Amino acid sequence: MSNALERLGQTQQQLLRHLQSQREGLSIEALSSALNVSRNAVRQHLSALLAQRLVAHGAVTPTGGRPEQIGRAHV
Repeated sequence: MSNALERLGQTQQQLLRHLQSQREGLSIEALSSALNVSRNAVRQHLSALLAQRLVAHGAVTPTGGRPEQIGRAHV
């Protein structure tokens, strides 16, 4: 996996490291805050990482509004 990490951009590497540190996964909002990027940017990075099978969809948490998607790293 380290070879795959080297091919990723800095933000995607940081995002993946945050997900790896939290086995249960992290919400889009939590990743957005941790990386200081917009929620849409997190979604785009997660989509790219999903396509490479480096992350997986986690649980969907009901919020009373739009459900919160959780991402988690493939281990």
